[in-house]
Amino acid sequence: MSRTQKLTPKQAWFVAEYLVDLNATQAGIRAGYSLKTADSIGLQLLRKTQVALAIQKAQEDRARRGLWLWPWLWRKSVSEW
Repeated sequence: MSRTQKLTPKQAWFVAEYLVDLNATQAGIRAGYSLKTADSIGLQLLRKTQVALAIQKAQEDRARRGLWLWPWLWRKSVSEW
């Protein structure tokens, strides 16, 4: 994948799901990849330059806006109900 190529919709979905809990296997499953291959697909996606850059950019954006704890806090509050 060249540096100028955009993420596929499924890769973008993986990135969004990965940011929830930083678990590549679970992100792969939630993004619609096969249960049998989600672990290997997750690792492959993390190694792709465009996916890694998208994750990095999103994490930097969240940190800048103070949202890096939001998924954890949301899950914690929901689990306590």
